Amino acid sequence: MFYAAPVAYAAASAWAWCLACLASGFWCASEVRAWLGEGARGFAPRRGDVRSPLDI
Repeated sequence: MFYAAPVAYAAASAWAWCLACLASGFWCASEVRAWLGEGARGFAPRRGDVRSPLDI
């Protein structure tokens, strides 16, 4: 019984790390796609964006 707890904790920890890495990978991929999409548009302002470039 006392030997099962560390093994179960290690297995749960490994799964938690795998899920965290997977979620991070999906988030990173979405950020890269958004960044590439903005680059493809030439960083042009969106239609209806009336802010002045001088507004800081």
